Amino acid sequence: MDLRGWLPIYTYWSGDRFLVDWCYTGGQRFTDPFFGDTVDRLCGDLAVRLFRHQTGMEAAQEWNECSPGLAPSGFLFHMSRCGSTLVSQMLAAAPRNRVLSEPTALNGLFRAALLRPGIPRATLVDWLRTVVGAMGRPLEGESRYFLKLDCWHVLALPLIVEAFPETPWIFLHRDPAEVLVSQMKLPGAWTVPSVLEPEVFGMKPEETRGMPMLEYRARLLAAIGTAALRHRKCGRGRLVNYQELPGWVSASLPGHFHLAFDQAELERMGQAARWDAKTPQMEFSSDRREKLMSVTPEIQSAVDRWLAPVFGQLAP
Repeated sequence: MDLRGWLPIYTYWSGDRFLVDWCYTGGQRFTDPFFGDTVDRLCGDLAVRLFRHQTGMEAAQEWNECSPGLAPSGFLFHMSRCGSTLVSQMLAAAPRNRVLSEPTALNGLFRAALLRPGIPRATLVDWLRTVVGAMGRPLEGESRYFLKLDCWHVLALPLIVEAFPETPWIFLHRDPAEVLVSQMKLPGAWTVPSVLEPEVFGMKPEETRGMPMLEYRARLLAAIGTAALRHRKCGRGRLVNYQELPGWVSASLPGHFHLAFDQAELERMGQAARWDAKTPQMEFSSDRREKLMSVTPEIQSAVDRWLAPVFGQLAP
């Protein structure tokens, strides 16, 4: 099966089979703030929508063995709303970098890993290598490959390190009060129990029924921070505070990922940092003061109870 130009966009169970949905992306570079933005734009083309392709994981494995993609150069983990999109957009500004920001194809795989303990570990490792490899087939000129993962994917960090033991990673974090304010104002889909199962975060559905959303979101963030803290020495990791950005990307990221960036690339990355990462048509303006002013007594209480004990232990 020849899948040149096709990229996995979803993985999921159908009965007892684990399936992959593919979208034809051709020569499209992924420079939008999020992987899904690019896929949605491509799927606006009727032909792309009509000719989406579905295979079993076995076919994806065969294709990846015949035509493997780039090995990942680095993984970007984060707690959400803490500068990870800025980092990925800076990296994407260099044409040699293939950057996929929160690729949706990994969601079903990590849900399977976290919710189905009966799947053999070796199978999960093989599936992960297959999907990451299939997404990493380079376009002309691309020689490095970065994956910015969704925030909850850090819960599967040991699996990722097992699959890619040589790949360095970072975990970005920020004052948890600022993050919780942002999640209460504009919640991420992963914070909605009907979208992502509470079991992913180690909670039983019955204990979340009737739970105030402020507490629920605080506890999800706590689970993410706890995973980063527990696994901080797993593989070749580094914790990065939001306050170190954007300078850390040009000054320290290349050394941590054992890569060399030329001056032109560094200048492109610096230019990208001038713009708002999620709305690149607007210049960046710090919102820290606004967020801190929005911390209500209720939010501060949730931070003190659930988040401060965890994130107080995270340090670069």
